[in-house]
Amino acid sequence: MQYDKTKIKGLDIHYGIEDRGEYSIFFLHGWGGSKKSWLSLLERLNIDGSKIILDFPGFGESQKPKVAWNMSNYADFVEEFIETIIKKYALNKKIVLIVHSFGGRNAFKLFSKKRAFKVEKLVLIASAGIKHPDTFKKKLLKFFAKISKILKIIPGYTWIRKNIYKMINSRDYAKLEGVMKDTFLNVINEDLKPHISKINIPTMIFWGKHDSYVPLADAHEIKSLIPNASLKIFDDGKHGIHKTHAEDISEEIEKFIKA
Repeated sequence: MQYDKTKIKGLDIHYGIEDRGEYSIFFLHGWGGSKKSWLSLLERLNIDGSKIILDFPGFGESQKPKVAWNMSNYADFVEEFIETIIKKYALNKKIVLIVHSFGGRNAFKLFSKKRAFKVEKLVLIASAGIKHPDTFKKKLLKFFAKISKILKIIPGYTWIRKNIYKMINSRDYAKLEGVMKDTFLNVINEDLKPHISKINIPTMIFWGKHDSYVPLADAHEIKSLIPNASLKIFDDGKHGIHKTHAEDISEEIEKFIKA
């Protein structure tokens, strides 16, 4: 794996690229992840292609956005990143996207854009993007996010913050600082379901039956919205199946891409 960085949207973006070949395969990680999230899968994936992993803005080694981003910002970023890498390395334009969780949000939004490139095949792994009615915990998170600036002046604020996030099980939000907090709220508040039905390419969906982040019901709904999609469920899988079931998923991806 060769590691480098480039400027996208005025930000330093770190990425890795491995091999060259028939396909250009871009991997988009989940929220809180990084380019390293894909290493287990990459070690096992035997396909003739260029494999590109990246750190989204605000994750891994890449710079944070200067202002809060939404999904349109991230989709524009992904589009520019792919175009930049294809041109820089003179890669084959037979593009495949392999995405996990938040990476799926980017893929869904990307398919609603007019792009200079065509994606040949799509692999969705526990992809987020379907908005559900707010639970009490989610409403509490939003309320606390609004008043947090006021609460900072209260003695013991750090302890209060930690225990509120623990109570509502929002580990992702608890780890965030500055502009990424508002970015997170922008991301989870957008329903991408209207964009999913615009996907008309061969799509393979992988899901863990015991995913506590993105419910299994979403997998079936996504499959119903994409005409040419197949679904594989791992009965013992959770949200991170791209790591825990890397061997099985890599074999399925190889067959899917080569078909």
